[in-house]
Amino acid sequence: MKRFINLYENSILSGTAIVTLGVLISSVFSYLLQFALARLLTLSDYGTFNTLLSYYSIFAIPVTVFSLSLVKISSELKVEERFDKLTRLFWNLTFMSLAIGSAIFIFLLVFRNYISAYSNINNPTLFLILGIFICVSFLLIAPAAYLQGLLRFKGFAFFAILGSFLRLIIPVILVYFGLGVPGVYLGMAVAVIITFFFSILILKKNFTAYKPLSVTPELKRLINLSSSIFFINFGLLTLNNIDIILVKKYFEGDVAGYYSSLVTVGKVLLFGASAVSIVMFPQITQLYNSGKHILSTFRKFFLIQLLAVFAGVIVFSVGSGFIVNLLFGPSFLPAVAYLPKYSLFVGLYVLINFMVLFLLSVNRNKVFILQILISILQFLLLTVFHNSISTVIDINIVVSILLLLGIGVYFYVYRNSIDAKV
Repeated sequence: MKRFINLYENSILSGTAIVTLGVLISSVFSYLLQFALARLLTLSDYGTFNTLLSYYSIFAIPVTVFSLSLVKISSELKVEERFDKLTRLFWNLTFMSLAIGSAIFIFLLVFRNYISAYSNINNPTLFLILGIFICVSFLLIAPAAYLQGLLRFKGFAFFAILGSFLRLIIPVILVYFGLGVPGVYLGMAVAVIITFFFSILILKKNFTAYKPLSVTPELKRLINLSSSIFFINFGLLTLNNIDIILVKKYFEGDVAGYYSSLVTVGKVLLFGASAVSIVMFPQITQLYNSGKHILSTFRKFFLIQLLAVFAGVIVFSVGSGFIVNLLFGPSFLPAVAYLPKYSLFVGLYVLINFMVLFLLSVNRNKVFILQILISILQFLLLTVFHNSISTVIDINIVVSILLLLGIGVYFYVYRNSIDAKV
């Protein structure tokens, strides 16, 4: 226990505490949106909302990928005091982000009827509105990364809280006045635009007058850093979103609504248990880059992660009825029977996320091959076998176990070389 306390105290900085608090409050607003919509929308519409959210998560992978790489590059430019390049790079990336977002919008515009029919969503226009939201959401890539890279921790916390608060209030108001699922995504798009303009005001003191400088080397480096991270994030997000899309495709609207409530409750467990990974990743990265031994530290974190997952699964299994009724109300009580089994899937996903981040921290990036193969297997199995929600969850559990075993073998093979570098 004393070693754990020392590890904790040595790793906490004031900036980290501020960012963690900001992210925590931001997450609370995100969950409140889910719970509010569960009561304001019909079961079928709530399922549709979460299906579109899963599509967003997959299409928005560049947001996560480029953000991770841009934090590093903006931090380096700050150290070099190249605020002129920071300014030029920011606006270049903003226009590039809009271009990528516009390309996704055009894709959804062209294929909206096909995707809508495939997803069992009767209103193709929803995918146009989703495309608008995706397009404008890419505006937040650069501000979020810059606030972290420039060590503007208070600014980042305010940015995160404001964005989530607006994405709660505006959609709920529009839904309350009868705009339904379209109102949710239009409201979130408006919230993103407002948040972007506030982020410009926050970052203003770090910008200089616009100069026609070349930032091609920085852009190339951004792409190189992001390539492997892209596939790793794609593997994680597809594992956790394919099922939602296919449940909407193969099941009645109300059943998709029940399943969406399971997913939302599962995200509460995911957020809580994944905190271990957030602490582990930078520490292992630092130890590895410093040429120090890491396996003993890894084992401590892994044990803590196992305990967190075990505790979470027990709580969500024993208190499933209370949790679902408290968060969603009595209309979602049919989901109670599936929550214990679904919490097991989420627990496995947390362990997979932990191991993937560990391997990423020691530059073992080829783990994405396993992730992609398992995602393909998951898609095929769910396409063939989908006679019940229980079957869907069983398939999720089986593929997660297979992936975790594969990652375990990958880790075992390279464990000596990982610590040999160290």
